[in-house]
Amino acid sequence: MNKHTTIILSTISIIFISTVLSCPNSCSGRGECNTSDNSCICESGWTGLDCSETTNFCSEILKNCSGNGICLNNACACTAEWTGPICGIKLTNCQNNCLGHGFCLNGVCQCDAGFTGVDCGIVQTNTCPMNCSGHGIC
Repeated sequence: MNKHTTIILSTISIIFISTVLSCPNSCSGRGECNTSDNSCICESGWTGLDCSETTNFCSEILKNCSGNGICLNNACACTAEWTGPICGIKLTNCQNNCLGHGFCLNGVCQCDAGFTGVDCGIVQTNTCPMNCSGHGIC
């Protein structure tokens, strides 16, 4: 066997070994290949034989909407008595249900930024104390 033949056989062997010892779909670029068993070790947030599936965002991140809503498009849609990003805040009869500009906590509206009033019905046009006393921009 000459030097040229040895190089060709070595190259073929490397190609063959790398083909045989590869993980499914190269772990979709979202994990490391464990060459001992050709399995993927997926990065956080990914799962599946080839790391192509997202982990269940609803159960792991949103805690199944605390049992007070359903998960739609990776966000909680809370039942009528609950609110918050994971439906963990109980609504208790706030005036006008805070008009959709806040959430109810123990019967008192917690208004979103830019809204105030007992039912969050007043739009705040100037949220700076004393309009910055004329020395700034609100």
